[in-house]
Amino acid sequence: MTDTPLHIYQKQFEIIFSKPKKERYLMGFEMMDTVRTIVVNSIKKQHPSISDRDLWIAVFKRYYQNDFTHIQLDKIIQAFIAYHNS
Repeated sequence: MTDTPLHIYQKQFEIIFSKPKKERYLMGFEMMDTVRTIVVNSIKKQHPSISDRDLWIAVFKRYYQNDFTHIQLDKIIQAFIAYHNS
C-alpha cells in the first residue's frame, strides 16, 4: 500500500531510470548512507552515552532483527565481541 498516486510513481520511475547507471548507483549509496545516519542518530538519541561497540550492536540488531532468530543474533553479536576483545 502506498500513498503515492500511480501516475506520480510512474513519473518518479521514469526520472530515475533516465539517469545513467553510474548516477543511479551513486544515488543508491547516498540513500543507504542517509538511512544509516538516521538509524545511528535515533539510537544515540535514545542512548546518548552509548559506546561505539554497543552502537554497532544496536545498529546491527535494528537492521537484521527480522532476518535472524534471537539465538542467531546473539551468536553473531558474541562472535563480534569476542573478535574485538582478542
